[in-house]
Amino acid sequence: MRAPDTNAVKVAGNIATDPVVHQFESGNGVIRLFVINNKLVNGRKGPYEKSTRFTVDVWGKNEDIATSTLKKGDAVLIEGELDLNEWKTKEGESRSRLQVTAQIELVKKLGGNAAEEAIDNAAEAAEIKTDEQILF
Repeated sequence: MRAPDTNAVKVAGNIATDPVVHQFESGNGVIRLFVINNKLVNGRKGPYEKSTRFTVDVWGKNEDIATSTLKKGDAVLIEGELDLNEWKTKEGESRSRLQVTAQIELVKKLGGNAAEEAIDNAAEAAEIKTDEQILF
């Protein structure tokens, strides 16, 4: 029996730059965000903070995109899926970027303790299971 395919990701962090908004004549729009997620890592020389930058495209209706209040520094929780974006440069070189694609309804602004709680919950949900917990 084949397991169902699942492509789901949650990212909790802070918006690194002011969002870039693109609106299309079709009535849809997209907000490009760069979200920074920091975590504490234990290294050989002691603990240090590691930052990961996520590119996030948030899709929605133009009116939802236009009224979005997302800005640099906001703590957010984003639910979406991973997409591989591939293209060729003007010189013909292949490029690719793994990014998160989400719908505007699945982006939540966080504040105060809610941000820390969301990050803790996302980390808890992502814990690696032991062999005894994995069913095949």
